[in-house]
Amino acid sequence: MLSRSTSLLSALDTPRGDRIDGVARFSGWVIPTDATAEWSVELSVDGTPTATTMRVLRPDVGLAYPDQVRATQSGYFGDIVISAAAETKVTVEGTVVFGSGRREPLFTRSVFVNRSPIPQFPRRRNFDVDTLLDDSRHRDPSVGADARIPRRSVIAGVPHFHLGNGLPLIRLLESGATSIYGDLAHQVIRESDGPVLDFGAGIKSLEQLHPNVLLLDAVHFPYVDVVNTCPRLPFRDGAFAAVVSQAVFEHLPDPWQMVKELGRIVRAGGKLLIDTAFLQPYHGSPDHYYNMTVSGLRRMMTGFEILALGVQPYQTPASAFSMQFGHALEVLAEGKWRDLIHAWRQEVVGDAAGLDRALGPAGIEMLAAGVYVLARKPD
Repeated sequence: MLSRSTSLLSALDTPRGDRIDGVARFSGWVIPTDATAEWSVELSVDGTPTATTMRVLRPDVGLAYPDQVRATQSGYFGDIVISAAAETKVTVEGTVVFGSGRREPLFTRSVFVNRSPIPQFPRRRNFDVDTLLDDSRHRDPSVGADARIPRRSVIAGVPHFHLGNGLPLIRLLESGATSIYGDLAHQVIRESDGPVLDFGAGIKSLEQLHPNVLLLDAVHFPYVDVVNTCPRLPFRDGAFAAVVSQAVFEHLPDPWQMVKELGRIVRAGGKLLIDTAFLQPYHGSPDHYYNMTVSGLRRMMTGFEILALGVQPYQTPASAFSMQFGHALEVLAEGKWRDLIHAWRQEVVGDAAGLDRALGPAGIEMLAAGVYVLARKPD
């Protein structure tokens, strides 16, 4: 349903109708009158702030409103979780929160919540999550209003840690893996003699779920063991034998501080495997702050013993070009440039290995999609 106000043009796409399940997705789009304004959408249930949402591209909205310069960047979506023993009626409100702090009502929907089970994602673990957590700063509920102190909550059986009034981003209605371990990650996991932290795990397929790996993410995905958006990780010192992190560090507002945190929670002699973006386009998940060169990654790991550094097979220039062209196609209207870039992308995808061979080692390092480091914490 299209909605207009003096400062917003918007529509709520889902849910449709007046009934939702215990986990429900709210999605739509927002075009502020001020095209330069930064914004996000928060969801409340019966007046209680409940969840935040993720920004996504909406090429269809861009085509429908070609005069609105930010229309293609107008999408948002996120899930809410409501546990109900019987059918109940709730009011869900969406609010646009601008970067300036101003808030504006977006929508109000009264819906019936079906009596439906909250999805569970059981898997085999050879560790106890609670024994790895450091709850010393999370036990007093009275500190929740202090933005410097993390607070702990549990959503769909998963512990959450957020600062002050921070809201969770929930994506439990997702399917399909968003992250696949590379060969080196599998090796680190296989050779570790204790629990391994997957820092920024995303969604793993059933085949990628290792019993010795704790899945941590800032987003509540299926199979995630702990959700955290705090600068300090909610684990005790030396809790893990190793850490694996793939395609995460570009999404961190302070990756240097996070390296220190990972060094704190990994035991002496433990390994850290980190890969991150180099020549990749902006991809908010939920945001994207930094890309990094091999030299930058080496400098970030000061204090660790670097065992390997470079470009992994899935980070080569062919991947970089494919991503750049793919993102361009999402925002280009029909015409010469769209046709040319589509053809170029087809060529790259059709002979990715040939392009990488032609570029050679120097070209691969200069034009890689990403870089990685394998490092060891000193004894």
